[in-house]
Amino acid sequence: MKFIIDLLFGILFSMSLGGLGVVFFRRILKTEIDFFRGFFTGCGIAVVVLFVGGLLGLFGRTFFFIFIILIFIFAIPGRRKFFTYKFIVNRKYILPLILLALVLVITGLSSLSPPIKNDTLYYHLGLPKLWSIDGYFNFYPTIVFSATALNSELLLTPILSVVSPEAAQFFVFLVGLMVIFLLGDGFSRFTGGSKALAVLSLSVVPLFISGMADAKNDYLAAGFSLMSALFYFDYLKRYNPGFILLAGIFAGLAAGTKTNALIFVMAMFIVIVLSRHRLKDIILFLVGTLVFGFPWYLKAYIETGNPFFPFYDNIFHSPYWREIFDGFNRVTLPEVEHKSILNFITSPFRLVYFPDVFRGRLGPLLFMLLPLLLFIRKIPGVVFKALFISAAFYILWYLVSANARYMMPIVPLLALLAAYVMDRFISISRSSGLVIICTLTLLLAVNGVQVFRDGFSRAKAAVGIIEYDEFLHKIEVLDPNDVSSSTRCLAIPYYDIWQFINVTAEDDAVVGILCSNWNRADGFYLDRHFLLLNPTEQVEVDFSGRRYNLISSLVKHKVNYVLIDNLVVEEFSAGSTFTEAPGFKIFKQGVTDFVDIVKENGQLVYLTDRFELYKLSMENVILKATSS
Repeated sequence: MKFIIDLLFGILFSMSLGGLGVVFFRRILKTEIDFFRGFFTGCGIAVVVLFVGGLLGLFGRTFFFIFIILIFIFAIPGRRKFFTYKFIVNRKYILPLILLALVLVITGLSSLSPPIKNDTLYYHLGLPKLWSIDGYFNFYPTIVFSATALNSELLLTPILSVVSPEAAQFFVFLVGLMVIFLLGDGFSRFTGGSKALAVLSLSVVPLFISGMADAKNDYLAAGFSLMSALFYFDYLKRYNPGFILLAGIFAGLAAGTKTNALIFVMAMFIVIVLSRHRLKDIILFLVGTLVFGFPWYLKAYIETGNPFFPFYDNIFHSPYWREIFDGFNRVTLPEVEHKSILNFITSPFRLVYFPDVFRGRLGPLLFMLLPLLLFIRKIPGVVFKALFISAAFYILWYLVSANARYMMPIVPLLALLAAYVMDRFISISRSSGLVIICTLTLLLAVNGVQVFRDGFSRAKAAVGIIEYDEFLHKIEVLDPNDVSSSTRCLAIPYYDIWQFINVTAEDDAVVGILCSNWNRADGFYLDRHFLLLNPTEQVEVDFSGRRYNLISSLVKHKVNYVLIDNLVVEEFSAGSTFTEAPGFKIFKQGVTDFVDIVKENGQLVYLTDRFELYKLSMENVILKATSS
């Protein structure tokens, strides 16, 4: 029954958001748009309403219930507009489209299972859960990304609060689906090409399709970015300033969804300026971007002193971040691309064939087809602009942070370019068309194997074949620190401990969780207040100072349970691989002191091969603090 409710809610909510956007354009802007542009417009309107509600401290089940009911009012116009959509399929695309449908079914079912991915639990759904409890979108100093741009998390908060985490996760799957069809519609509208071809070109990107089962914010950022580009293309056809303002608004919404979308904003701005558009139109783009993107960065600056917290703290110097963190993390975090002219020139090739360097797989289609544009005459202006935006983004992306996942705002435009090349070659030669269709089918089959491998157990949990607790207790995922090895580990190794605390601990208990960048943790399934104690990522419990600071921090935050992860202890021990990292000795001493304090002042109440849970006696800790 729950599965059906989550499924129907996601569909109805998405239909209603589409109707909201369509009605807004029809009544306010006096123009008609398709359902998919209406959907992302509705998402933008909903985000603005929720942002204001969060600022005013209105978050709560009553507010969210009213919000959802008001959105549902637009379900009928959304349904009407959706059923006017036509997806005419040429018979030659039938096989890859059937494969795609199977992949999407498994992915959709997987998204309806209990959330298990680390980033999802840490902040994509973890923050909405905390906001629902607190009544507004708070900044949590031990969750550093709680100060970043969070439009997607904002949109998921009422769904998680009123319905379920699974419904929120399924909604993100639907957002990804909307991006796919928005691309297909935009490609057909601006180039006259096949919608099916554009849909397939994006769907064969491993990075895009494999993440749709989890509540990631990349998809809403990609949707807003694509909307910005499409409205800019509309502007190029008519030079109507309203379109470039809309392009700026959606670029701002993208930047307010994920910080890396600022690279997309910069790329768009570069292209607009170099295209020598009218100054007033350039200003309109900037105004739209600033109004709809700036609030999150202003909020971060007010809360932390750094608008891009925790990034670029060497410039802004937030009191919530220490210089020693940067030195240690720079050396110990996963190896990144070494920047050089030669590496930049070869990076597209290596993104395809050596993706581990960039920590993500984009697949061969996007980059291998781009050189073929040189052999096509009379490239449409829209295609040229898409290439221009993509090139500007790629250069900035490589210079700022060469991580494959951070390319998501531009992946739909790269897919548009790939679809255009394929469409032209299919029209030229029947044999080349056969090769392209076979290639798409093969790439989808490879993606399908990965989706089936990662999603089969999750799909069974979604429909109730595997019980909820059994699934969360046993489910394994690829080791997030060594994805290329196919090594699997428990997704939530501390799940049983959280259940123990939920049953036995006082309602006002505060749990300190020792974790690190390599052995991360979250408190999503923990129904008590918690602090994530990463020695190199937070200052609330200071591991870089004196022993007294550790004790007084525990007293200040009223921590009465502490979970010690022995893998973290080993990470900061004499046998660690990080002994040469800047600040290692300081953090090693801090972790040693922390463990000693907890064991001296606590009672062991739960023990596994990896974890030790202690219940602290606050009176003893206070005595220790005063005698130190």
